[in-house]
Amino acid sequence: MKNFVIETLKLELPKSEYYELNLMSKDYSTVNKALEIILSKKHKNPEWIVAAPNEILISESKYTLLISITGSYGDSYRGVLFCSVINNKDKIIEYVERYTLNGSPLNKNKIQKRIKKAIAEIVYKQQYKLRLKLQLKT
Repeated sequence: MKNFVIETLKLELPKSEYYELNLMSKDYSTVNKALEIILSKKHKNPEWIVAAPNEILISESKYTLLISITGSYGDSYRGVLFCSVINNKDKIIEYVERYTLNGSPLNKNKIQKRIKKAIAEIVYKQQYKLRLKLQLKT
């Protein structure tokens, strides 16, 4: 699944750099649970200024897009896709889009559609933010 997500991002954002985070190291469960809680709280409270954990900061880039997928499959399928914009300069999580995955979290077609939708929403929000700044300056 990881390779599929990477390939989808490369197709959608061909001029972008790709960074692999080492979140799956020593204590995968603890790191993922902490990240899930942070992203969930930021999603529920978009006005909050939330510090980004050092593990997800990329110093070479001002902004990064973090894709996080959690889920389970078997007797019951469920999952969540978080798409987050990380401001590496200010070390904060700018905003988070959360998508519930109804059905198998391994459904590549659905994951691809969600990622495309998230990128479109992020681009729209960034453009809106720029227009708002321009209006405030004039």
